[in-house]
Amino acid sequence: MVLEVVTGLLFALAVVCAGVSAALPAYLWFLAAAVALTVVDVQHQLLPRRIVWPALAGGGLLLLIAAAATSSWDGLLRAALASALLLALHLLLALISPRGVGMGDVRLTSVTGLYLGWVSWQAVAIGAVGAFVLQAVLAVPLLLARRADRHAQLPFGPAMLAAAALTVGISSLVTR
Repeated sequence: MVLEVVTGLLFALAVVCAGVSAALPAYLWFLAAAVALTVVDVQHQLLPRRIVWPALAGGGLLLLIAAAATSSWDGLLRAALASALLLALHLLLALISPRGVGMGDVRLTSVTGLYLGWVSWQAVAIGAVGAFVLQAVLAVPLLLARRADRHAQLPFGPAMLAAAALTVGISSLVTR
């Protein structure tokens, strides 16, 4: 029941932020996947391919429809490039520090990059950096309460998803 209420509230917030727009179905798709991925990552420290890949494919299709409806082909191209760029950067991070970045996190950046790129290159930078900042903000209380040490493996997916959602939501409010 809690997940349904949270998802409904996020959907309502998306409508408030983005309005009834061509991109709204894509944003709702993202939020539904984000809720599922957050729950799984927090409980199991896993971002399943069977949720990540449909989130990417469905988001790409819905943004393609939005681009066709609004002639925003530059936004769609930027979204695709941002998706590939964040995927490549996080893959490099995972290769440099395999214990620091999981492959599920790497795959998830393709999804967050898609939505951040749809907005702007500035949103890509803010959302990507914001994920690390948000993760640090979430980790500090755990460290101070001694619920985790500096070697703890904390799920990164929720921070990435929250940073992307916040960046896209705030960007939508600012540009309306």
